[in-house]
Amino acid sequence: MANDDKLKQPRSAAILLSLTILDTTVRMSVPPIAGTFVGIALDHLFNTVPVFTAIMVIVGFSASILLVVMQLKGFKKK
Repeated sequence: MANDDKLKQPRSAAILLSLTILDTTVRMSVPPIAGTFVGIALDHLFNTVPVFTAIMVIVGFSASILLVVMQLKGFKKK
């Protein structure tokens, strides 16, 4: 029984690390991509040059930084 616990611990740590990396990747990539598509749609809707696209990309990157900072604060509490 003791050997089973020793074998499960590294696997669970590796899985936890992999899921954390995946979560961080999603938090960093989804907001700028979504902002780009929303900006393109708004530019198309209002018939403007890529003003909304630039604004929404900046908003998306800002949101992704905020999400990662919030994630890091959550790690400090644990």
